[in-house]
Amino acid sequence: MKPHEKRVLLPEKTTIAIADQHLSAELISRALEQEGYEVTTILTRPDELKAFIEKPKSHLLILDAEFLKKMEDRSGGASKKAFEKQRLLFLADKPDDLFPLLSHEHAPVVFRTQSSKVLLEAVKTIALGKQWRQPILVRKEQRRRRGIALSPRENEIADHIAKGASNRDIAQELNLSEQSIKNIVSKILKKLGLTNRVQIALWKLGLLDE
Repeated sequence: MKPHEKRVLLPEKTTIAIADQHLSAELISRALEQEGYEVTTILTRPDELKAFIEKPKSHLLILDAEFLKKMEDRSGGASKKAFEKQRLLFLADKPDDLFPLLSHEHAPVVFRTQSSKVLLEAVKTIALGKQWRQPILVRKEQRRRRGIALSPRENEIADHIAKGASNRDIAQELNLSEQSIKNIVSKILKKLGLTNRVQIALWKLGLLDE
């Protein structure tokens, strides 16, 4: 964290901008305003975002990862320096939407499947100048520290399960027998202490509570 980012901002005095092409922007805005935050700007186009980051007008920018990707595509790659003066909180549908845009997975991010409580907690933490870690990623890190890790093949199959693929679909995709897939799924369940493939999908997406 840079020196100029360490100063404490009282949450009730924090101004927020939202850059989001989804219909959720207005809902997010209302939820924040009910908590006493001032939402100064809602950006809905990449060109609006580009103009905004040149002269930030809010303490915090809640930024849709998909929105950022579109802006990068249009500009041939957005400069990270453009965001240096702006505190960011990313919105994403799933981890894969965000991580390709960043050099590490520790950027503050809230997933749309999470409750507004998580969003508000993230905003409050960042507004106070503290580092906020996505609970999903924290839990994954805790699992890794406890030695719970899937093999590359198990991870690959868990990825397919998270995308809604059946055992037959996975078998065809990986050129394996359906029985082999069933056996590997059983190993994943046993290793993670889970009981069904829905839990595997939730775990892979980071939405399974400890």
